[in-house]
Amino acid sequence: MNDYLTFLTSGIFPCGTLLLLPAAAGLGRLLYSPPATEEKNGSGRGFLLRFVLGLNLFYLISLILGVSGLMTGPLPGLLLFGTAAVELWHWLPWWRRNGNPPGAPPRHVIFWLLFIPAALFLAAPAITFPLGWDAHTYHLALPCRWHRDGFPAIYGDLPYSGFPGAAELLYWLLFRIDGIRGPGLLGWTAVMVTTFWLYDRIRSQAGTGTGLAAAVAFLAAPVTMMLLRETYVEPLLALNVLAAVELNAAATATTGNRRHYPLALGVLIGGAAALKLNGLLCGFAIVMWSGPQLISRRRQTAVAAATAMAVMLPFYLRPWLATGNPLFPFFATWFSSATALRYCSQYHYAMATAKFGVTGSGGLLAAPLLLAWAGNIFDGSYGWQLLLFLAGAFAIAGRKIVRHRPPAAFLAEAVLLLFYLGWFVTAQQARFLFPAFVLLILHVGKAGRRLTPRRRAWAALICGLLSLPQLPPPLEHSWKCWQYLGSKQIGLKDFIYTGTGPGYLTAADTMARITPPDAKILLLFDHRTLLYPRRVELGTPFFQPQLLTPPPPDASTLQRELATNGFTHLLLGLSPYHPDRLAQYAAAEQTVAEEIAQLAQSGRLQPIWQDEGFVLFRIVPSVPDRRSSCRHAVSNDRPERKFYLRMGDR
Repeated sequence: MNDYLTFLTSGIFPCGTLLLLPAAAGLGRLLYSPPATEEKNGSGRGFLLRFVLGLNLFYLISLILGVSGLMTGPLPGLLLFGTAAVELWHWLPWWRRNGNPPGAPPRHVIFWLLFIPAALFLAAPAITFPLGWDAHTYHLALPCRWHRDGFPAIYGDLPYSGFPGAAELLYWLLFRIDGIRGPGLLGWTAVMVTTFWLYDRIRSQAGTGTGLAAAVAFLAAPVTMMLLRETYVEPLLALNVLAAVELNAAATATTGNRRHYPLALGVLIGGAAALKLNGLLCGFAIVMWSGPQLISRRRQTAVAAATAMAVMLPFYLRPWLATGNPLFPFFATWFSSATALRYCSQYHYAMATAKFGVTGSGGLLAAPLLLAWAGNIFDGSYGWQLLLFLAGAFAIAGRKIVRHRPPAAFLAEAVLLLFYLGWFVTAQQARFLFPAFVLLILHVGKAGRRLTPRRRAWAALICGLLSLPQLPPPLEHSWKCWQYLGSKQIGLKDFIYTGTGPGYLTAADTMARITPPDAKILLLFDHRTLLYPRRVELGTPFFQPQLLTPPPPDASTLQRELATNGFTHLLLGLSPYHPDRLAQYAAAEQTVAEEIAQLAQSGRLQPIWQDEGFVLFRIVPSVPDRRSSCRHAVSNDRPERKFYLRMGDR
């Protein structure tokens, strides 16, 4: 197990992620050339726009490297280094003139004095071993599996592999260079870039105090803090939305960028859609925001649309060719008549809607307010500062209505409403509104210029105070991560065990000790696979369409399925911590659990280890003495009835 953990954390961290920043900006020069005013005053926002554009190109490059088999060679590192060198060469005039790259100190002195210590303190979760559930089931487990197989396959037992997956493909590239911590550092970089971007845009229009308050409100939001701890793609989506705002502002201010404007816009739209299915909503939002620039320019609109399709289609072509469904695992009834695929689609829709959110007209009206504090309803919250921004947005809209502004003046409100309605009718998890939260702050923050200096100062103070109450828990988490990083007594296994809970790490450690390297293991009722050093496939009924969906009618059928698919072991995960478990599927899981109990009683499954809610069985083709195998092969003397726990007892 120690060797496998060393493999996961090996690499030249954080070189890959650090190189990605100038490398992406270098690629972005193909799509955006800064206007003369930017070159003269050293504004950092043009560099950030190039970075986001280049990042979207790297999504496509990662896909090409993956499907061509070149991801496992030296080419990814050479590509990062080469494009980074090009961008650094363009920085030389800045260093020669004032010793600083665009947008760096001594500009924005007050901001940097506050921002740099905060950013470094909050970096601790990003530079430690990732602990989040979704990282171990999907965002990092999938790139590791691709790396093992050398190809970005669509796995029948892991429906997440059928998502568009642009971020996971880039994570694979970073994993090759930085190890398992690279993707987390990229997420941290995206959040910090967004923080500076919000500050700088709002500062330029409403003053330094307002910009600082907006940056604090954004960074201190519980959802933002959660995204700094986990490996999610929402910060990357927010970057695309902000880049679209910047791109349209640059196109409005100067005609110098018009030649590449439709190409750059298409890359941002297609890149957002390629990140995840919810990214389609971000793509529509970018189209709406860009409407004033496109409505009278048919040729540019056509170029932007063609570019967006060219960027996004390859990511939807993967699942389409493998399963017949470009939106796999969702909407299976549109594309397939296979029963297993339809059951799997229903399961994942239930996962998106059953656990979180509110319903009805009352919920539609109350959800924006509840998002300020009701984290248990929406799997996260935005803090009390959200109420201030909502009040500001309604005040701005009311002022426009009173002044009889034309419909075009309500563009920002229309985009925010699109985000909210799309979120309400799909999956009501707080983080899915993260790009809209960024737009809301930008929209309200810019309006601060209409306030008197005194009122603006009071608004900034209130915003800062409302951002403070929810800070202690995430700050405590960062502090504990720093304690681990600075401690010689706390080992990596201790850190992982504390962060992932009982059973999971112990099962992985046991698997490494008592199963052969060529073992093929079926995992039931727990979906985390990142730590397992053997080939592990998921078999939870309805979660995936490959096996046991629907559950086999009897134990003999279950045994035949295990034998037909070549499994040597079965790992039963009964951990009480399982955010993917759904009550409406408990009966089906109970059926499979009872069949496993029957196979164990008959000796066809030999329990070889059990602890902390996990049971590892060896699959026995034929056992002459079923009682001896079941009684004496267990590695610790637990009551035999432990194997026959009812699913509801977990």
